[in-house]
Amino acid sequence: MDASAIVVLILGVLVVVALATALAWDRYRPRVRPLHPLPTTEVFIDPITHRRMRVWVDPASGAREYREELETTATPLPPLERPGLVLPPDVDAPRRLPPPPEG
Repeated sequence: MDASAIVVLILGVLVVVALATALAWDRYRPRVRPLHPLPTTEVFIDPITHRRMRVWVDPASGAREYREELETTATPLPPLERPGLVLPPDVDAPRRLPPPPEG
């Protein structure tokens, strides 16, 4: 086998791998991000980053995403008797931050 045949073979393999990767990438990533996801009461500490995360869900599709819960943007949790979605606050109501933890 001469050098030009080896180069053509390597380029052919690279093209096949690139096409397979592009098709797999497009297949497994979400095509459309939900327009109006709502926060849920599911809050957890990420074991790798040690950050507080909240689960958000798109009611139309059921798609779930995980967002970091910052202290300045933390959504107050509803009472445990009413778990589920946290409904958005009234638009006209003034926004209040939760009181700082005592201690």
